[in-house]
Amino acid sequence: MSSPSRITFYIALMLVQFLPRGNGQELMIDQVRKTVVYLQGQYACHEPHMVNGAQAVAADGTPIFDSNCSQTGTGFLVNLPTPELGPGIGVPVLVTSKHILRHPRLGAPTGQTEYFDTILAFVNSIQPNVGGSYIVQLPIQIKVNGFLFCSIDNQDPNADIAVCPVSISDSFFDIKGLSPDMFVTQSKIETMRLNETDEVLFSGLFLPYHGANKNYPIVRHGRLALIPKERIPWSIPTSGNSMQDLYLAEITSWGGNSGSPVFVRLSGTREQGGTMFGIQYLLLGVMQGYFNSERPATLDTAAITDTSHLDLKLSENSGIAAIVPAQKILDIIAQPRMKAYLSAVKAISLEKAGRSAEADSSFKEAIATLRETDPEHPLLKEALAGYAEFLRRAGRFPEANFQQRSANSINKTSTTSDDLLR
Repeated sequence: MSSPSRITFYIALMLVQFLPRGNGQELMIDQVRKTVVYLQGQYACHEPHMVNGAQAVAADGTPIFDSNCSQTGTGFLVNLPTPELGPGIGVPVLVTSKHILRHPRLGAPTGQTEYFDTILAFVNSIQPNVGGSYIVQLPIQIKVNGFLFCSIDNQDPNADIAVCPVSISDSFFDIKGLSPDMFVTQSKIETMRLNETDEVLFSGLFLPYHGANKNYPIVRHGRLALIPKERIPWSIPTSGNSMQDLYLAEITSWGGNSGSPVFVRLSGTREQGGTMFGIQYLLLGVMQGYFNSERPATLDTAAITDTSHLDLKLSENSGIAAIVPAQKILDIIAQPRMKAYLSAVKAISLEKAGRSAEADSSFKEAIATLRETDPEHPLLKEALAGYAEFLRRAGRFPEANFQQRSANSINKTSTTSDDLLR
């Protein structure tokens, strides 16, 4: 991705669907792991430097603090189908938990966070680099000039999910993208009779060992625990409890697993009747985290004269994970900004295929949508600039100059609070 002051449209071709299991082909679980990328954001901090569970101190006894901290998590790739460009061709986006894209702002009140401008995605390449490692770091744009470049759920601000454009291709990287037709929806829950006896699994970052020369996502298994028909309370550090649309699963999530793709695995004889031939993986949703189980802690206070400040509790992983429904991804993809982005990227590909009239129409569609919904967003500036370049290549110079002037007029830097960014 380019620098924060300039976004560049790109084309990436990826497999839209998993390959079926067969002779000489990959196992489905290996393909699941290839959708996963690791994410890391760096931010300024002032936190104790811990060694073996205790704060480190200098030779003179002065406590040591870290000034640079990192936030890590998991993301995965979804391919937005573009049937007009041919079978198996799509535009990739990155899906992850929204809280992975935010960090504590140094000096701000406790619990207040803001979005990163960029984060790094760690992806396996097909060919090793000079040092023998297959891991490549790709910058992912989160904000541009104070505007959110990724998309979140405009209708549900509590939904912990984000969808970000990403420049990546399976021509160079050992990756796969999920097709939206694999997503669990309410209709699929009813017609396939998904229920609390079904197996689930997820793949994501395992912090103690993520791989030295390649990413090695861990795979964890469990069962669906609850498919509720109402919202569930979830604790948010910045704003307390909120009611959210969640599925619950009896599966252990841990630090670094947020943003992982969670699948339901169907096979064999269904308890509800009927037999399924082969194995089918459906994307249930996105791992959000786990529910804590708190209990009071005991402490020997015989040698402590003042115990008024002691209110100790132990926090344990309950083994129940919260999963944001895959339907939320579909809701975000259907929003105007994402649709306009897809139209603009398709326009470039259509031009490369010699389909200039369709490219012209696709550019206009993107621009019209953004003018109506995001008239000050940098994405409109880039759509106009991309259209101007297209017109210049077509020899339509007066029109190109007009579009470029329109692009140049969009230079606003947003002052909207990150809590209100959409």
